[in-house]
Amino acid sequence: MRTYGQFCPVARTSELLAERWTPIIIRNLLTGCRTFTEIRQGAPGIPTALLTKRLDTLERHGIVEREHGPEPAGRVDGPISLSSRGERFRGT
Repeated sequence: MRTYGQFCPVARTSELLAERWTPIIIRNLLTGCRTFTEIRQGAPGIPTALLTKRLDTLERHGIVEREHGPEPAGRVDGPISLSSRGERFRGT
């Protein structure tokens, strides 16, 4: 991920949310997509590996929550949803 190299909250948030495809992924979750396949279908053209990477990043930052299978595979088996932090994008 490219960074602005600043500690400003706006710059730090932009580093996360301005990545290509991230706003589309969040939109898909806001509109009811709950599985990897549904999210991918709502973002035609996104490579599977890139969607995985973006979801990993969003999960690491507390925006999405996913259910992982048993180790060592750690495959995502369950639904993908916005966390309480991610739900803030819904607005009022």
